Amino acid sequence: MAEVKLTNSEIEFLDQWSNLFSYKLTDNAKAFLNCDSKIRCLFTGNQFGKNALICFDFVLRILCLHPIKSKNMTPEKKVRTFRFASETLPNDPDGGESKNTQYPEFKKWLPAGLIKKDITMRNAIVTVRSPYGYPDIYVEFVSYSQSIQRTAGQQRAAVWLDENGGKGFFEEQPPRLLAASEEGSGDLVMSYTPVPGSTGWEFDDLYENARLIYRTQSVRDRIKDRTGVTEPPIKRLDSHKDIAVFMAGTDDNPTLTKDNIDQLFQNYADEDIIDARRFGIFRQLGGKYHKNFTAHVHVVSGSEVFPDGLPANWKYFRGIDYHSTNPWAVSFICKSPEDEIFVYDELTPDPKKNIAYEIANMIAIKSGTVKFTKDLIDPLANEVDPKVAWSMTQSLNEYFLQLKRESEEFKGAYFQGWDTKSKRGYDEVQKRLKNSLIVGKPFNNQIVRNGNTERVPTLWFFSNCKDHIESFKNARYDEWANRDQEEKKEAKQTIVQRHSHFPMAVECLLKDPVVISNYNINRTENKHKTPRYFQGIR
Repeated sequence: MAEVKLTNSEIEFLDQWSNLFSYKLTDNAKAFLNCDSKIRCLFTGNQFGKNALICFDFVLRILCLHPIKSKNMTPEKKVRTFRFASETLPNDPDGGESKNTQYPEFKKWLPAGLIKKDITMRNAIVTVRSPYGYPDIYVEFVSYSQSIQRTAGQQRAAVWLDENGGKGFFEEQPPRLLAASEEGSGDLVMSYTPVPGSTGWEFDDLYENARLIYRTQSVRDRIKDRTGVTEPPIKRLDSHKDIAVFMAGTDDNPTLTKDNIDQLFQNYADEDIIDARRFGIFRQLGGKYHKNFTAHVHVVSGSEVFPDGLPANWKYFRGIDYHSTNPWAVSFICKSPEDEIFVYDELTPDPKKNIAYEIANMIAIKSGTVKFTKDLIDPLANEVDPKVAWSMTQSLNEYFLQLKRESEEFKGAYFQGWDTKSKRGYDEVQKRLKNSLIVGKPFNNQIVRNGNTERVPTLWFFSNCKDHIESFKNARYDEWANRDQEEKKEAKQTIVQRHSHFPMAVECLLKDPVVISNYNINRTENKHKTPRYFQGIR
């Protein structure tokens, strides 16, 4: 075969495309590129290569080579501007290019000959010519320090948010994508490595609401090592939001060796920090109070799990986190003979709107014909009101006795103050939440451990218990006012009050020996004839 000689201009042309042609298209990258969700989140460890992957994604759109055809910048697309947002602008005179990683990464993968006009000191927009002669494409760079109003108003074909720009900035972006959505595109990409001190909204609003979660093998191995939970590569969830989360670790970067990676993290001793920075796992961070609570697993449909109603011969308990002026948190729980606890109902009576008798009546109606083994209340309710020489606990118990006399269906109640000293309730909740993650679903808690078969205690929440679910998702330890205080002082051990009430009620129930003690009956016998708790609940 005759030797082919290239001219200098041909060599220069090919060199412009060399980076693009050399991109290592792993299975992880293919999964990300082929996902058509409107919001795709890359929650990864440091140096996974998330910026390279996202830039490769956008270059494929420009070249009309993207596997999701609707994302390609074909000539009929009217919205032709991409928005890249990060902490700083690339044309920031104070060393912006060293801080802004989107701009240099984008230029690395985009063939230089396609840049029609680069950014300037006054204009942070790259004008890109289409290789097919289609209308130009624009890549707009914005910073999180710019006001939301300044970046509002214009329609964009797609948005890329790099790291944490704040919930307000994020919420402003979907309206910018409406016109592109009508054209079949209009998506948002977020790249994020969790770090201590982050707000945690990414976990609550994105991860917890995802319809699809993709985890690489390294992330799944890490989760199993840390929690004992075996996660599937792809988890599809019943979410009404079109969000896909991709979790990957530094170990998934095909350009790094294990020795390189081990050296990167050799100075980190805290396993939670390694979880975040190496594997993109941020569940343990952000001051989350119940770290093991995951709504995808722990929340179940009462009507599906118990189509015939809850068994009458199980044990039932009530707990009240009492407040003199704020709404109470009333938890209704039941326990199976196999040591599975279900939070099946709730109540939030407001003492400013209802007198004690009315609240007692509300609880009685919720309780139905169930006989409760034990009733517990915050000991603050035991304090005697000097005006009437009577405590709230005494008032409730008197009213419950009266209601029992008035109706044979109501089995009465006798509330006692719960233990406020022991931390055992928190530990019991954490243990049960973790076990639920391991077994995955109710009535599946018999496992083999160290060669022995045993039943592990679990905890589940019915989907109608909205306040319990929100509280367990959002309860967090209080934080210091700024990062300097956080670094100098020990972490606070107090919980932010707003979401503490229902977790407190459940914890205090689960520290009581009567509640957590084992009992033995046949679970399948003697169910309620009327499934009063689940009619219409899904």
